Amino acid sequence: MYLCNIPAHAPPEPVIKVEKLKNILHEKNYRFYLESPTNQQFIIIENTKMEELAKNVSFSFWEKYDENHTVIRFVTSWATTEKDLDELIKLL
Repeated sequence: MYLCNIPAHAPPEPVIKVEKLKNILHEKNYRFYLESPTNQQFIIIENTKMEELAKNVSFSFWEKYDENHTVIRFVTSWATTEKDLDELIKLL
């Protein structure tokens, strides 16, 4: 029998990934539309940056914020990898 050494109280991988995502977005000085405690993160982004980002990153349109900004939604899951987040850092 294989026993893993991960403590029972360790946070699940998607929680770790969303915390890293939140840190990345804060470090890159993005404004949060709302502070979400879930794996969904909503930021306000310039429309031109959103268009550029859409070429390489999957996210959801949430709503227009104003004439020059849009709210977009990032979602982490079990499939989100460290590599995904590292690439996002470069693109933001």
